[in-house]
Amino acid sequence: MDDLERLFERLVEVLAREDPSRLRMPFQVSELYQSIIPYRRYRNQLQFDTNQDYEMAVLRLLAGEGGYLTVEPREVQQQLAEEVQAINPNPGVFREFAAARVVLNTEAIRNLMSTSDSYAPPAGMADKTPEGAARYAPAPRVTPSTAQLQPSTESAETPPKLRPQAGADRCPQCSATLPHDREVSFCPFCGDRVRVTHCPRCGCDIEPRWRFCADCGAPAGDG
Repeated sequence: MDDLERLFERLVEVLAREDPSRLRMPFQVSELYQSIIPYRRYRNQLQFDTNQDYEMAVLRLLAGEGGYLTVEPREVQQQLAEEVQAINPNPGVFREFAAARVVLNTEAIRNLMSTSDSYAPPAGMADKTPEGAARYAPAPRVTPSTAQLQPSTESAETPPKLRPQAGADRCPQCSATLPHDREVSFCPFCGDRVRVTHCPRCGCDIEPRWRFCADCGAPAGDG
């Protein structure tokens, strides 16, 4: 399974967990990378080593690769597809089209659901024929692919602002081991912030030591 497939699986999982009807509702490009599957929240689950890897996968997805979704207006998706094919593509160019609309491919969702018993079909999407009903019947046992698609309770139960920075068992500044028996916002050894904060203007994730938002340039403030 490549980056693109993992990204689409996570996208469908998150939307289905919040409200299955959202799988049929358009959403903005900005929602995709800011609130639905932001890099900082899902990079470990998606197995991305860098933000550039994440942005390239998002660019490929929005460019229509794999036929998982379409972007409206179509001229935007064409521009993104051309960027993917460029010699030196700009992975984050999709941010220039933050207001464009994304529509998921219903058939791609059905194909994903037919391989897993992790999702119940959203209202109106399941076939009404006996064959269609059997297609969405739960499997008798959990398979490895099912385990990968099980909804994560971590992101649903822990508010983003209280989530430690990925790998924050050690302070990113002084490398000291952080306490594990309590919630820690600042390193008790050097005072450096170890928890994710968000831009007060656009809501994007702010690295602990950033003074300005990398997306909109707003001052990071106190977080």
